[in-house]
Amino acid sequence: MIKNLFTFYRKSPFWLRNLIARLTLPIKILMSPFNSIRVGGYFMTLDYSDNASFKYYTDREKYELVEVTAFLNAIVHNPQVCVIDIGANYGAFTLAAADLYRFNIIEKIIAIEPDIKPYNSLRQSLDKNNFSGVDLHQLIVGDSYGKENLFINARSSADNRTHGVTTAPIRVQKTYEVKSTTVDILLRDLDISLNSKFIIKMDIQGNEPRAIKGMIDTLKSSEGFVLFFEHCPYLIESAGLNLSEYVEILKSLQIDSIYEILSSEIVMFSGFSQLEDRFNQLINQEETRMQGPAANFVLVKNMKFPSKLVKID
Repeated sequence: MIKNLFTFYRKSPFWLRNLIARLTLPIKILMSPFNSIRVGGYFMTLDYSDNASFKYYTDREKYELVEVTAFLNAIVHNPQVCVIDIGANYGAFTLAAADLYRFNIIEKIIAIEPDIKPYNSLRQSLDKNNFSGVDLHQLIVGDSYGKENLFINARSSADNRTHGVTTAPIRVQKTYEVKSTTVDILLRDLDISLNSKFIIKMDIQGNEPRAIKGMIDTLKSSEGFVLFFEHCPYLIESAGLNLSEYVEILKSLQIDSIYEILSSEIVMFSGFSQLEDRFNQLINQEETRMQGPAANFVLVKNMKFPSKLVKID
């Protein structure tokens, strides 16, 4: 029943999702004792007061399966990397990487989540599995150091916003300040060389351009990087950011190869111009169930990235 209800929720228009989110309190109370679920070979702790938990509960190891598989493949093909998960939420990517850490192919895992609910749950997951090698931080990642506002979406922590909310139609449950930093500053604080190899996953609801600005030194100094990121033009503009400037920053990285992550495969682009074309398609594409169309991409420089994905247990 829970799985069917959540499937209906996912397919609902945005206004109906907000209504459903308000009516799930009895289910949340009933499920609260079962907040630890098995995902593949490890446990994930959830907080059912947050609707984002239900997606992890229903999907488990199928959660964003193609992207997580590509992420793990990138790690395996590039040993001794530093892995950074920006917008970790309940830790689908962080926990999968931590499960590989025992094979000595990862130098360090840095997980960053600003919302206290998923942050605490991820901390519990790491402890429950006795995972090591992970530095977990409750931070907002952007292009400045200090404090920023975190806007908690009443519908789901997966759709929280940082820095500001302009035109985005979200129901803000509350707002509180969280320490903010840049990737460049954080790595220096952790005494991690910017000349390292990095695999970075980033999904921060339109504030990706700010985070990119704050990791320019890292990306340009690194021995190589694989960057996974979501691109949603509507959310970027609603965060008060300029799409054209963002594209120029990405272009300046002089990347070697570009991929788009689809529902069942990864497609390689012929060059940056194809990425620009795809960005423009997203601007013009209509989407009725969410807040504008989005897609997931991978940028690679001086690193190996497999053309065919292999399941990694």
